[in-house]
Amino acid sequence: MLETQALADARTLLASWLAHPRFRAQKRGPDGGADLVVEEGDLRLVVELKWSADAASIGAAANQVKRYAAGLGRRTIPVVATSFMGDVGRRICDDAGTSWFDLSGNAHIIAPGLRIIIEGRPNKFVRRGRPSSAFAPKSARIARRLLIEPGRWFRQRELARETGLDDGFTSKIVRRLEQDALLERDEAGALRVTKPDLMLDAWAEVYAFEKHAILRGHVTARGGEELLRRVAQAMKRSKIRHAATGLGAAWLQTEFAGRGKVDITRFKGLGEMPHIHLRETTMAPGTRTLLRVKVIDDRDETKSAVDRLMGNRPEARFDFIQENAAFVTDLDI
Repeated sequence: MLETQALADARTLLASWLAHPRFRAQKRGPDGGADLVVEEGDLRLVVELKWSADAASIGAAANQVKRYAAGLGRRTIPVVATSFMGDVGRRICDDAGTSWFDLSGNAHIIAPGLRIIIEGRPNKFVRRGRPSSAFAPKSARIARRLLIEPGRWFRQRELARETGLDDGFTSKIVRRLEQDALLERDEAGALRVTKPDLMLDAWAEVYAFEKHAILRGHVTARGGEELLRRVAQAMKRSKIRHAATGLGAAWLQTEFAGRGKVDITRFKGLGEMPHIHLRETTMAPGTRTLLRVKVIDDRDETKSAVDRLMGNRPEARFDFIQENAAFVTDLDI
């Protein structure tokens, strides 16, 4: 009954978006087929409908409808439909190169001469109560541990031990993450995250952000770095525990993290250095160190050495280097 109603709703939506839709009867075959076929002009849209919008279901639908569409000609457009397409499902469809729409009224269907983009419609099929999820507070220990070291292969028993969960519960959560195509196994059975950013998106979709007290306001700043710095300073003054993630967090530790590339410049002498850099690195009263050098040996010999190494005759310095190169132990390049 649910499938029949879902197909009827899908037909109604497509009929409202397309100018002259022609729906064709569709039968399943050895290649899988599609749930719905609709023609618009010389275009043919083949639609695979999945009520569940989890990553595994959307991924399977995208692959199936794409294979089916490939055998029907160049003007055939593969489309995935579901109850409500979240961020994870959208990314899966984008990666697969398939269009999509949901029964809540959102759509992203792109084809030659056809462009249907509808965003912002709320989920009409929200389930009441806490849904079964691999990202529930206790269950999320598994995802959190995997994401801390996304490139590491974990034994399932290691995950249980490092998260403080029993083997049976860990097995259940791991199986759910595998079903959602968020984990992969090697030949020895070890596990790791398939795509860390996809797992984070899946977590964000089911996380109850409304549990937190969110204070909205406006802060004037010239850029993201300044905004983050000012917020962090205000938090510290108020002794409020806080955290930042990503590049912004790294920037709080070192400003070099905010740059896409770090340029290192070496100056042969202080006279070549821009005055701003000279002050920051050498002359700033708060960080500089002054050492007094007192000549206690033969002044004439010292003057001769200074002239040779720092005078106007570069050939004298070259000769000194040639004569003493073999005795160098600590070399600054």
